Amino acid sequence: MAQETYNGWTNYETWMVGLWFNDGFDGEPEWLRSLDADDYRDWVWDYLENLDGTLDGFVADVVTGFLARVNWAELADHVREANQ
Repeated sequence: MAQETYNGWTNYETWMVGLWFNDGFDGEPEWLRSLDADDYRDWVWDYLENLDGTLDGFVADVVTGFLARVNWAELADHVREANQ
């Protein structure tokens, strides 16, 4: 079976996270040029944990399942390349 893609990204989940977060990275160019998958994932989770609502129960399960499909390396590569 062929790899599922969405708008040029690995999948819908990766595209959606990139749509919401790729333009939100700011800071020192050195940090952006060295951004890796773990940094990107941590940045998104930090954002979610700082929302006013509580991320627990059903909503936490849905969000966790959605984010488990994200290609964090692809997103980090995109941010690094945009900041070269």
